Amino acid sequence: MHEAAIALTFQPFPFKWTVQDLTEDHVFDTLEFLYDRVSRPGDLVPIATEDGDIFYDYNGYDDNAGRAEFRQVANSFLADYKSGYELNEGGIVLALGSDGLRQILDADIPRYDEANVDSKVRNAITKWRNRHLSFETKKEAIRELADVFEWLKKTKGLSAVLDSKDESVVHPYRTGQGS
Repeated sequence: MHEAAIALTFQPFPFKWTVQDLTEDHVFDTLEFLYDRVSRPGDLVPIATEDGDIFYDYNGYDDNAGRAEFRQVANSFLADYKSGYELNEGGIVLALGSDGLRQILDADIPRYDEANVDSKVRNAITKWRNRHLSFETKKEAIRELADVFEWLKKTKGLSAVLDSKDESVVHPYRTGQGS
């Protein structure tokens, strides 16, 4: 945890954590909080008051640009922390997964049926990547994927989402010919 605290290089206010009180959740929650409130300032321009005084202020703020830059910096150290994490575009710190699982979690989900397949697969992946992953949450994610698989089997849509190589692995088990 010290690595993450050092990488932050700031004491997030108004929090006054001692090193003993600093936890992974504190750091991740702080990153999520800051992401929601960060923005990139526009140009510094002179502004005149009614009294004729001149001061400088920014001519606007860009939330999206600020968040993108913040994500890039945060993800540069989150990816290397423990088994890897990332701050997603929604501002949530998610686990990246082990090397073998990371490929599956990051794979593109082909558009098929938003209500019955696509959204359920994305939801299961998000649950699985949750940094507070419990055994129950793992079971829910697996159950959601099993429900999608069953729906695809019932609607004869399974062959549409599996390529021929995938299908050859599934068929022997279904017919009882597999090992």
